[in-house]
Amino acid sequence: MRRQEAVATYLLHGDLLRTQGQQRLALIDYEQAETLLEPMWKREPDKKSYRWQMCGVLYRISQTQLSLGKSAASLAQAERALELLLRIAPTDQQGASYHLLLSRVLLARWDARERLGQSVAAEQDYSRALATVQGLLTAAPQDVQCRRALIDSGHKTIEQWLRLGTVSYTHLDVYKRQGRRTS
Repeated sequence: MRRQEAVATYLLHGDLLRTQGQQRLALIDYEQAETLLEPMWKREPDKKSYRWQMCGVLYRISQTQLSLGKSAASLAQAERALELLLRIAPTDQQGASYHLLLSRVLLARWDARERLGQSVAAEQDYSRALATVQGLLTAAPQDVQCRRALIDSGHKTIEQWLRLGTVSYTHLDVYKRQGRRTS
């Protein structure tokens, strides 16, 4: 139990460092969390709490590596997180939290794939992430977390288009239509 609390502390501290723009220090905390959690998870790989926490750790590592320009490493971590997350049986899913994490991991993989020039696979990830969030919003239209996830995915989309210089009227029309379907 103490080890899991230490993992949670490293994650919280890493999150704080990321919000302050200290990506390299955050990555160190996330990697330390992974180091602490890995022996427990490997001993009991089917224990939901370990798997769930490991998914969160890998997602954070992926996001941080992406912000440091390490797209290939980010993709590898996002794929590890997705593999673990998809092994959680439907009866074990933690409702909206599960689907929100799934959406975020898919967006992380989308971003890494896009930066690596894997546009077709990236678009599939984005579509799946967006469909997941839209399904949640349909089921619970007042859920603040779901609304925030939709805003985050839209923000990431526009940010990506701007970075790649691929914003077009077609992209903006698609984005507007997606917004209309969810409002």
